[in-house]
Amino acid sequence: MTNRLGPIALVTGVLAICVGCGDEVKMVEVEPMTIEFKKTTQSEKIVPKAMDIRGIEIPNIPFSFSSENGSVATVTSDGVVKPVGDGSTYIVSSTSQGITADTHVKVCLPNKLICDPSDQLELKVGTTGPIKCEVLDCNEEKVASKIVFTVADEKTSRSYEEDHIFVGLAVGETHVIAKAFEFQQQVRIKVDEQEFLPGMGPESGGGGGGGKKKGGGGDKPYGNTQYDHILSNMKFE
Repeated sequence: MTNRLGPIALVTGVLAICVGCGDEVKMVEVEPMTIEFKKTTQSEKIVPKAMDIRGIEIPNIPFSFSSENGSVATVTSDGVVKPVGDGSTYIVSSTSQGITADTHVKVCLPNKLICDPSDQLELKVGTTGPIKCEVLDCNEEKVASKIVFTVADEKTSRSYEEDHIFVGLAVGETHVIAKAFEFQQQVRIKVDEQEFLPGMGPESGGGGGGGKKKGGGGDKPYGNTQYDHILSNMKFE
């Protein structure tokens, strides 16, 4: 006698096995797979997915996270990664069954602030000169950043037109503090007397018209009291 129930029983058993296997985590995918940090203020969240043998996501699977090198990057219990120091490491996303996936993390943070000139800017009264500063990362590459300059004595010198251009106002010495991120550098500013060659002084033909002095300008050189404190420090041969 032919057993008509045999094939039916076999198919039923296969379906039962597939249903059971569909809920078992066989692999983990993570997004993103790589992270690169350039500033300590950055952070990024890792989103892992548990997949069954067919590559279909299994929802509501809990994950734990760990960093292989906490001196490079840390990770919170909900997968938020933050940079700590230069280098590379892996953040491991794990299920309770030990199925894991890695996210590669590279960190290269701002390393130093350099200025040109690095020691002293020399000016003469009424002239300008630049102090150009930039931040470099661990690879000696420039990092986009805002440089803030503070002049100790603005009676001697101050910023002019742009943050990195300075004008000499009076004979003397002062200094500038340049700051960016957690870095700062001090640059001295020395302002000397201005010297005019013969024929280049305020009586050589410049200034506003109609004054008492040769070339005009009224009672004051150039006819502008705004520059009296500058002109008082100039030498006229």
